[in-house]
Amino acid sequence: MPAPGNSPRLIAKYSWVMSILTVWCYGWTLAAFGQQIFLAPVAEDPFGEPQVQRPAVPSAESKPEGELAIPPPAAVAGQLRASFADQGQLTLHLLDEKLELETPFGTLAIPVAEIRQIEFGLRITPAIQEKLSAALANLASENFNKREAGGKTLLELGAAAYPDLVKLCHSPDAETATRAKELIAKLEETLPASRLQPRANDVVTTGDSIITGKIKAETFKVRTSQFGEQELKLADLRRLSTRGLEGREIPRDVTDDPGNLVQFQQQIGKTLYFKVTGQAQGYIWGTGSYTTDSRLATAAIHAGALRDGETGVVKVKIVPSPAQFIGSTQNGVSSYPYPQYTAAYQVSKVRGNSDE
Repeated sequence: MPAPGNSPRLIAKYSWVMSILTVWCYGWTLAAFGQQIFLAPVAEDPFGEPQVQRPAVPSAESKPEGELAIPPPAAVAGQLRASFADQGQLTLHLLDEKLELETPFGTLAIPVAEIRQIEFGLRITPAIQEKLSAALANLASENFNKREAGGKTLLELGAAAYPDLVKLCHSPDAETATRAKELIAKLEETLPASRLQPRANDVVTTGDSIITGKIKAETFKVRTSQFGEQELKLADLRRLSTRGLEGREIPRDVTDDPGNLVQFQQQIGKTLYFKVTGQAQGYIWGTGSYTTDSRLATAAIHAGALRDGETGVVKVKIVPSPAQFIGSTQNGVSSYPYPQYTAAYQVSKVRGNSDE
């Protein structure tokens, strides 16, 4: 007779129970482990329904420079920072209302006020092409002076010459191929890789779209604070962008120093821009608001818009006269008190244009 602890019936009974416990524990562990790995964290919404949390999408501003990110809008619609092929930069205002872009789906008319950035494709004008062809021919010349002149011109042409120099590396003439490789090495030392692989098309970025095509115009009508209205050749441009212009303003219709503002004193509320050279010697009445017969070049120093002898563009607003003009000494200039006058003006710096 078998011992009670070794009864076949008891062994079978407890083996069955252990199997169930093993399967239950294994299933519970797998479920917990699977939830940890495969399920996103769950958050409760205000209405009691569980919602899966999705990873946050990085904003355009958080993307590293060089990625396809939409720049923020400028303070003034149509205001852009131009980057030129010669590394120069300039803040300007596009005067055209719309930009026509040829795309595979037809011609689009894009409002200039909506544009955040334009990356310009390579443009080789007939004049540049003629200069490039002559330089390439000189590079292959047997005459030493012509070869030197050709190489110098090709370096000046920079990115425009790079594709043709790459082709010349495979020239059957070993000397020409060597010269082309030497020029390529110099260009690669001075120009970033992005400049040496120019795109054929233009890329226009608006607040919610990025569109590739070819801008139909060869020039843009622009206004700058330094040079007034100008025609800007697209072939000279690398980029137009609003990046960095969120807090900037660009002066419009800048005129020369009128001396004082008496001629504008009936135009209450009007904003004007003048190119002025600060002069500490002059009579002014008021602080913050000045009588319209106060000398602008002196008031600009008193208000902190210019320094003595400094030339710049100032913003002037015609305002109603206060009940009393207060005299004070500021920035080395003294002003005088005066009772109520016909009108007054306020003078200030142009925001964000200290580099202009």
